[in-house]
Amino acid sequence: MAVVPHVLIPLENQSKNSFRKYSLLSLTAVFVLIFAYSPTLESSYASMEDGILSKYTANGQYKIEMKWSPSGEIKPNIDYSFVFQVKDAQTDTLISNNSFNLELTQNGKSINTLTKEFDSSLFSKKFNFQDSGVISFILSDINHSDQDVKFSMKLDSEPTSLADSNGFTSVRKVDAKPVIFACGFEKNAITLQKCYQTQTYDDYGWFGKVNFLIYAPGWNEDPDKVESIGGTEADKLLLSSRSDNHPHQDLGICNGFDETGADTGLFVGRVKLSGHDHDVNGDGIVDTKFGSTKCSNSPIDEYGKIEAGREGSVTLSWQYQDDPVKVVTKSINFHWNVGELNFSQEQYHVDDTVEFTFYDRDMYKVAEKEFDLNFKVYSDTDRSGVVIQTGQNYKFKHPFSFTMNTEETVGKSLRVSNGDTIYVQYDDCTMPKATDEYGFTYSDDHCVEVIEKATVYTY
Repeated sequence: MAVVPHVLIPLENQSKNSFRKYSLLSLTAVFVLIFAYSPTLESSYASMEDGILSKYTANGQYKIEMKWSPSGEIKPNIDYSFVFQVKDAQTDTLISNNSFNLELTQNGKSINTLTKEFDSSLFSKKFNFQDSGVISFILSDINHSDQDVKFSMKLDSEPTSLADSNGFTSVRKVDAKPVIFACGFEKNAITLQKCYQTQTYDDYGWFGKVNFLIYAPGWNEDPDKVESIGGTEADKLLLSSRSDNHPHQDLGICNGFDETGADTGLFVGRVKLSGHDHDVNGDGIVDTKFGSTKCSNSPIDEYGKIEAGREGSVTLSWQYQDDPVKVVTKSINFHWNVGELNFSQEQYHVDDTVEFTFYDRDMYKVAEKEFDLNFKVYSDTDRSGVVIQTGQNYKFKHPFSFTMNTEETVGKSLRVSNGDTIYVQYDDCTMPKATDEYGFTYSDDHCVEVIEKATVYTY
């Protein structure tokens, strides 16, 4: 095969017409890195046919888009122009000022590198790909971080890399390493773009759900089918829970995670942290019937449930290869929280309707039928006050309310006098493992009064 050995690169600190000539094996092309707004790259979808591929960095911070012209499969003896754009992964907006290292390889051999500093300079190169094999574009040290992406495609045959609608580029199974993501407490995300907006590995409740997504394009073996992973001994998915006040829990092999759609290479399992039986309202009765560790029916609705204690972590592990054994893991941390009460105003007139909000992640979505959750409302004039039930507002999506008068307490109307302080009180019996301002450390069976105050006038 003929060799066309030249690459043109603008020299630093020289005029636009000054170039240094390099000799390279089998290559000439035009390679352009433009960090300016380009409306043709706004789509979050990508394909070889469109001449655009996109990938996210492993930490979900950046979305890298690579475009080339003419579009379509890369073929020998054609000059190609490439454009790279770096975007904020959560907002999908262009970041124009970037730094990175770029390496171009063919068949695993490095054939050129460059460094892009924080500016909007234009870099151009000419390449004409002639040798067959795999060519790769590797962006590393993105904005001086440890993040990198790699775009690979096969020259002179069917492409080995095609971007899917989740914005990732698939690679051969032998080269693929799965990545696990946790999409946040009670966030039902089943695409990576939505998961990136909510993903966290801390601050989960002991009772609630989390979506785990596993990006494993190499296990997308049939593009026409929705496939599963992790349901056999050879490629098992396992869940474990470790807590400071509760026995360790281990969930064995269930039916596996399902692909989010045909040909996505993205697998989902919705896991429930089921808490544990506990006296959550301080009435001396352990009656929540929370807990249990077992497989469930549907990965998308509920893959399985695992008991969670007061404070600890849940770890998902997937043995994606059995000879030799290779495992990928991800952990999330959970803990109890102090409930929050807030009046909508600092001062009220006696004729006003008083509103207050409540949130305690420990009680989120726990139906009132599971226990007697209520709030005590009282004033300086009437210390007995009234009791406000959560009722159908057990998700705490709406404010709670009561009225006031100067005559007598009746129903949800509280008797007050001019200048009174009014109070709303919640007895929190799921206290975090923490020390208060006086140096006192709560045990897991302590209850603490959480009180919020406002004032009232009658004139």
